[in-house]
Formats: sequence, C-alpha cells, structure tokens
Amino acid sequence: MLSYFPAPYPHEWMYSVFCRYHLRSGRQQSQTTIRELFVNRPTAAIGSIFPNNTISRIIAQLPPGCFNARELMIGHTLFPYYTRCYTLSQKEKLLDQLSLGTSVVITSIRRFGQLTAPRYCPLCVEQDRGAYGEAYWHIDHQIPAMEICPNHECALRSVPETDAARIRYSFCPLDTLLLNSGDAIREEIPPWQIQFAKVLRDYAELPLSCAATPGHSNLAIALGNMGYEVIQNHSPHTILDAKRLYRDLVERYGRETIEKIFGDEKAVCLLNRVCKWECLTPERYALLQCFAGIDSATVFSSKRLPDSLENRLRDMSKSGIRYGKRQLCESLGITAAQLNILARKYNLSPFWVQNDMPNSSAHKISVVFSDTEHERFKQVLVQSGYRYDRHFAHHCIMEYLNTHFNQSKEDRHT
Repeated sequence: MLSYFPAPYPHEWMYSVFCRYHLRSGRQQSQTTIRELFVNRPTAAIGSIFPNNTISRIIAQLPPGCFNARELMIGHTLFPYYTRCYTLSQKEKLLDQLSLGTSVVITSIRRFGQLTAPRYCPLCVEQDRGAYGEAYWHIDHQIPAMEICPNHECALRSVPETDAARIRYSFCPLDTLLLNSGDAIREEIPPWQIQFAKVLRDYAELPLSCAATPGHSNLAIALGNMGYEVIQNHSPHTILDAKRLYRDLVERYGRETIEKIFGDEKAVCLLNRVCKWECLTPERYALLQCFAGIDSATVFSSKRLPDSLENRLRDMSKSGIRYGKRQLCESLGITAAQLNILARKYNLSPFWVQNDMPNSSAHKISVVFSDTEHERFKQVLVQSGYRYDRHFAHHCIMEYLNTHFNQSKEDRHT
C-alpha cells in the first residue's frame, strides 16, 4: 500500500504526477520508484498520453475514495481527445474497461498518437511556478498536432534529453529540467495555427457528452452551406465535393499541413468519411472545423445545423411569389434535376411553374481567365451564394445584358 500520492494540478498530465511522486520520494533511480508504485514490477508504461493500467494499479494501492479512476483518465490523459468523435455510449464503455485495468486500442491514435517528446509552454511554466510553486507537464500540450499553447499563443518547446523513449519508463519532472531562459519570447504565429490549437484544446477539455451525433453531421452541413455540397440521390448524408475542398484546404493551410493531416490527393475520400463520422482522427475534424468557421459546441451538438438551401427553398415556398422553375434554379445556382432531388429530400411540394424551361437548343460560351481573374471569380462565387461556377457566370452575363439593355432603352427615350 502507498501512504501518499500527490493530487494532480489542473490539466496536469498523469505522467507529470508520477514524476512529482518520484521527486518527493527522494530516490535517485526511476526503477526503484516504479517498483514501489507498481508492486515490484521492474517497468511500467508511465509516459503514455492515453490511459493504461498504471492508473488502476495506483488506485488499488491507495485507501478507498482517495482518487477516482474515471476522473483521472478524463482530466489527466488524452482519453477525451482521442475519443472525441466516438458516441457517448462508446466512451462510457471504454472508460469502464480501462477502469478495470483492461487495455484498449484506439484506432485514432495510429496516425498522430506518437509523441516524439513531451512539450511545455514557457509562459505556463512561469505561471505555474507562481501559482503552485513548481512547474508541471500539461496534458493538452501533449496533443501530437498541438504546436502552439492555446492559452498564451506561443510555440511549445521540448527539452532535448526528454524524448519519448526516455519518458516511457523513467521520470523527468519538468521543474527540475534546465529550461532555456529565452523560451518565453513570442514568435510571429499565423492566426490559423492559434485557432487550430484552441480547437484541439476544446477536443481535450469539452465534456464527454460532446460526442458524435449519428444521423447528422453539423460539420458536413456547415461545409455544404459554404458551397461544397454535391446534390445527389445516393446517400442520406451530406456529400461534399472532396476534390475542390481539398484544393481549397491546401490553398489556405499549405500542402505540407494538409498532407500531414489528410494525406495526399489520393486520400480526398477521407473528407467525406470524416463528415459521416466514419473516420475518428480528431485532428481532421479540428482542421475542417477551423475552415468552416464554426465552434466546437456546434460540431458536436445533437441539434442539427440549418441547411441553407433547405431554408432558402422553404422561405421561397412561403413567400407567395410564383417562381418559374428556370428562374428558381438560377437563383439557387442549381440544375432542374437537382431541384427535383432537393424537393424529395426536404419533402417539398413543387411551388414553381414546371414548364418554363426553354425549348430551344442551348448555346455554350467558353471564357478564359488568367490566374488572378480566376481567383477573383472564385472569391466572388463563394460570396454570391451560387454553388456552381456555370450558373454564376450565366447570372453575371444576364445581369449585365439586362442592365445594359435597359439603360440603352432609357437613353433612347431621353
């Protein structure tokens, strides 16, 4: 039995708590402390960022009621982070297994779950020493994709002698390490990296009830509202134009970042898997959330996000205006076939004139843009509310012709 074990500080990594126990024990050798903590075991995986049986073994050696295994796992490991995109019932089942000391394999750890070295924020070190008299390792700083401290908006640092291999089976209390006094200098950090770090922190700190919502994906709906939805009959889910979305992600965040998180362009199918809750890697959800500009509570809300196309159609149906089908399609930036699909999807009775589509043969005009002109066109397309470039181009041309023609008639009359 253990006569003492330190209470964790706020957001302290469980490994850090083990380190503080070792420091207070006065022992020089890590193996001696490990044998004491884990009943004569020569080794133990103390440096894990995901909960393992080290927590249940510690609790078994303490008087009843000292600590709660679930609370330690939720507050001091990355369990909430790596299971963020699981359903609540799945999380509860995993916690029950872990509390009994059963090992659990999480597939979302495979790609980004390898921590090369523990990280710290130099400004958090100063703050913790002022508040608690010592520095400690923060659990959210150990999220592998986290490069910025979300609280102080400065780059996270690592200590050369504390690599992943060393901390796995030995103790490195942060407060005893030689930290660079110049580490607190802030660098120029892109705003998107700060936003990304804060979303990653949300994923680690939100309640377990913020979970996957089978039946709808607010992230997919938000991206669809930005114009990335592909209107089709074949799936109840929101399907995105993954190739175009991938290109736009590369343009905003850089190819290196996108290939690190999603893979190369051959992996664009992952974008739609994420938006159907079929892919559980939290970094992917976090970056798409930043791109969509919605908060974490909305992403995991059981309340479905409004679909902008559905809202527009329903508002038009209630307006009392008698729309022609062609006029309605041009206004929404969709085709007649897509309008029929949406009417079935939203259970809307046709409120438009069915036979106003032109009987004459269609005529096609090709337009060539420079790179600068094309970029400007894409930006205005997103702002216009149109989903397809051909519909927006047709609208622009007709708007100009109508305006120019009407102006010419006025000039003749005056």
